[in-house]
Amino acid sequence: MIEIETACFTWIRTGDLDQAVQAFGGHPLVAEPETFDGLFGIAPEDLPDDATGVALVARHGEWAVIVEPFAFRGLSETLLGQVAAKGEAFRVAWTINMATFVSYVRDGEVVASFDALDLDGARGREWLDGLPVSEADWRADWKSTAFAVAEHLSGVVIDDDWTVRPHALHWLRPVTGGARPALQVDGRMRAIAAIDPASPTSSPNPHPTGCRRSSASRPVWPWPRRASTAPWSRRRWA
Repeated sequence: MIEIETACFTWIRTGDLDQAVQAFGGHPLVAEPETFDGLFGIAPEDLPDDATGVALVARHGEWAVIVEPFAFRGLSETLLGQVAAKGEAFRVAWTINMATFVSYVRDGEVVASFDALDLDGARGREWLDGLPVSEADWRADWKSTAFAVAEHLSGVVIDDDWTVRPHALHWLRPVTGGARPALQVDGRMRAIAAIDPASPTSSPNPHPTGCRRSSASRPVWPWPRRASTAPWSRRRWA
């Protein structure tokens, strides 16, 4: 089991992973190889001057795993809706104070969102109850249960082998302008639109411009790394 003080894991199924990396603030063509331990050896003061975050991106077929050690962009359900506008996203995050954040998004809509330590207030209980895990599992070991759900959805196994393999490290920079998520219209909004034809029921779903190249031909351009002065968090394996 992963034992780190704070982290955000986001599993994404999308036909345009480059767009997802851009939405998080990375450049899909600019990355360097790094391991899980290397990621969590980076402290906020190690960031380049124009970066505000960092993420490790691992591609697994149509799925990808994005891991952030701090300054979680994956906490934004708006962002999750954008990157999973035509796919799925499952996010698990926790802080040093044991605040937990779990969300599942499909086709741009938030299907479920809850605190793993307080399922009574869960949004999307029908989806939650349909998972191959029980409420007792969440209460006994919420983190292992959350990772089991991620594996069930994506088929991606996060284990010792995964952590020692190099993945793509991206420095994350502020996102200005660019794509906005498509407006998701629920039944209530459609009812309002039926009464008032002037109400908007859709909006364009622009995509950010940029190079689109296959992963096979994608170059990996290393950026100069600053030496880490202190680890941001520690982890152990149980």
